[in-house]
Amino acid sequence: MKNLKVACELTEVSESLKTLIDYIDVIHYCYLKGDRFSSQLFFESNRFSDWLENVQTAQKKIQHISDEVCPDDDTESGDDE
Repeated sequence: MKNLKVACELTEVSESLKTLIDYIDVIHYCYLKGDRFSSQLFFESNRFSDWLENVQTAQKKIQHISDEVCPDDDTESGDDE
């Protein structure tokens, strides 16, 4: 059951990251095609900060999942012996 929970959490993070990648791809495409207005709007309307915050949230979720799967436990390192 724990594996299913981890898989669901990872899928959720993966989907979030895919959406974030798609979003930045569109902005990049607009910039390459000379649509300076769209790319400028992205940065000036605080969209980049929102995008960056979502990337940081995804990173934290991945770290949390990793910590659940492999907790940093000093007793496993032999420090208690």
